[in-house]
Amino acid sequence: MKIVDYIVIFTDQALKAQWKKEIANNHKVDPILIVQDNSQSFIENSQTLIEQGKWDDAIQLCDQGIKKYQNNMNLYKNKATALREKGLLKQAIDIWDEGILKNDWNMEFYNEKDIC
Repeated sequence: MKIVDYIVIFTDQALKAQWKKEIANNHKVDPILIVQDNSQSFIENSQTLIEQGKWDDAIQLCDQGIKKYQNNMNLYKNKATALREKGLLKQAIDIWDEGILKNDWNMEFYNEKDIC
C-alpha cells in the first residue's frame, strides 16, 4: 500500500487525539498523511514527500490536489519539482503547459514554466 493510500481526513481534534494516543503508547507513528479539505494541506504534504524523496507519492498527491484546485500554481510547481527530481524533464514542462491551459489569465504560470 502506498503512502497516498493512507490519506485520512481528520478534524483538528481527532488529529490531536491520535498523536496523543501514539505518544502515550510509545508507538512509532506510521507515515500518515493528513489532508484536510484545503489546497494548503495538499501543498505542504506534497512538499514533505518531495523532501523525503517520495516523488511518486508526491506526484499522486499533487494530481489529487490539482483535480480539486486547478488554479493553485503551487500544486503544479510541486508536481513539476517531483517530476524533475525523477529526471522526467519533459513531463515537468508538460505539467506547466497543462496549468497554463487551465489558467491562461495567470502570468505566474508562464513565469514558473520559464524558470523550470
